Amino acid sequence: MDLAEVFLVDWDVVPHSNTSQATTARCAVGTWQFMSIVSLQYDENHQYDAEDDLESFLWAFCYCLVRYTNLYPGDNAMARAFLQDVFDYSRNVVKDDKAKTHYQNGGQLKEVLLSRMRNGKSVELQPQGLAKPLRSLLRIVGKSLLYHVNMRHLERWIRPSIYNPPTDDLGEEELEDLQEQLEQHKAAAVPDQAFGYVWLKSVLEGAIEGMRKFELPALSTLSGSPPRGSVRVEDRFETEKRGATPSKPTAEKEEEREKKRTSRGGLKRGSTSTSEKPASKQRPVKVALAAASHTARITPRESASVER
Repeated sequence: MDLAEVFLVDWDVVPHSNTSQATTARCAVGTWQFMSIVSLQYDENHQYDAEDDLESFLWAFCYCLVRYTNLYPGDNAMARAFLQDVFDYSRNVVKDDKAKTHYQNGGQLKEVLLSRMRNGKSVELQPQGLAKPLRSLLRIVGKSLLYHVNMRHLERWIRPSIYNPPTDDLGEEELEDLQEQLEQHKAAAVPDQAFGYVWLKSVLEGAIEGMRKFELPALSTLSGSPPRGSVRVEDRFETEKRGATPSKPTAEKEEEREKKRTSRGGLKRGSTSTSEKPASKQRPVKVALAAASHTARITPRESASVER
């Protein structure tokens, strides 16, 4: 299996791996677009952990699928608008009106996207004609990650009341209601779909195996246009800047070259030549999934010690 290189950065700001407890400080380090939903909501009760890193990786993966592959069904301007709406979204929240202090809050539109992905109804990430392994991967990710995010919301709402118990009947009733919701939420969990390192490694490796049928020369045996999300396109942002028409996906170019060679009596359809670029150079989605699998091999303890 070909693996892409993965670079770990920001070593000067990572927490120590031998720390037994998760940090209680809000994580302000990382790329805003890819930070976990809870990390973006400026909650002092949130404890940053390995699951935040895993979630960030998944957001980066979805972003790259839209920007660098043929997955997104709209034009380049629409792709940019979608990514900005979901990944760049933030709002200014006043923390103390008298002290005139405020902070940036975000992540709400990521939750909306997850709720659509869970049902396979995100027209942006799950369009008609999407490669089946990717469709399955995104639906499973949406379902498991949304469950995980909702559980975190309940836990962080309950945590302050544990350290500072309510003193009135209304506060006690609210706490009991939240605790009951949390127990019901945990009871609905599917053991083999629990969001975490083992689960992510499993679903990514399954997606990698499923995407092998879209590698050259196997792709030449498929009829019609390549499925969405299976081939690379030129960077949509750069293409939009130049006002240029998007270039054809790499697989379509290869198909045209192969047809010309066949018509000239050259190589037979589906054969390879040492002069051609290796398939791994042509299949960026496979490389992205391989990078995901490689990243998922970081143990939970190591992942918790590395921030983006």
